[in-house]
Amino acid sequence: MFKRELFLCLVLLISTLLGCSSSKEYYIDPSYEKQKVDTSVLVLPLQRDWFQGNYTHTFGTLSGSAKTTFYNSMRPLLSRNLNSDIQMVDPNTSFNGEMFQSSMLKFGSDSLNVFVPDQQSNFNISGSQPEIILLLDKYFFRKKRKVFGSSSYAGHEEGTTKTVLQFETKYIYWDTKQQKPIAWGNTDSSVTLGKSPEVKDSDYELVLSKAVDKMLKRSPIL
Repeated sequence: MFKRELFLCLVLLISTLLGCSSSKEYYIDPSYEKQKVDTSVLVLPLQRDWFQGNYTHTFGTLSGSAKTTFYNSMRPLLSRNLNSDIQMVDPNTSFNGEMFQSSMLKFGSDSLNVFVPDQQSNFNISGSQPEIILLLDKYFFRKKRKVFGSSSYAGHEEGTTKTVLQFETKYIYWDTKQQKPIAWGNTDSSVTLGKSPEVKDSDYELVLSKAVDKMLKRSPIL
């Protein structure tokens, strides 16, 4: 009886430790988590071309209709869920990479190796400095094959294989007044595609919408 109780206690302890050590995907400054703010936001996807000579950082890569849908949809997707004034950087806008500095931001037991604004940087695009910069880093769309309802038998995996479209990005909310990051994390999503091998604009928008909704649930702004 004692051995059985000891075994159950060990199982419970291990489960608790595993739960505590699970990686958290985001962080919000406690003061913002309690009271979100209605503010002005500039969405700024970082581009490799701004950082000449940097060959170690993995920047986001987009092209074709994926890039067009990304830049055309991001502002409407954010605006439909927020009261804040949202502005989106034009894809042809160029910034000097020296306006940013590399930073390691922790959340839970994990961390993000990203770029954040230098404290002297100014992002006055529409006549005034936005209160919040929403930086997007290491963003990408990816199409892959995925097995659903799989089971393993005699070393073989069985199930239905479908094509899915994935989107992922790292994000950082930067407070331009306090000159510091107030929230950051990772958001991702996936959608199952139809039988056509071509990815439609609506597919890009749908998977992007799901990732944005996930990010906004952890947002410090209204």
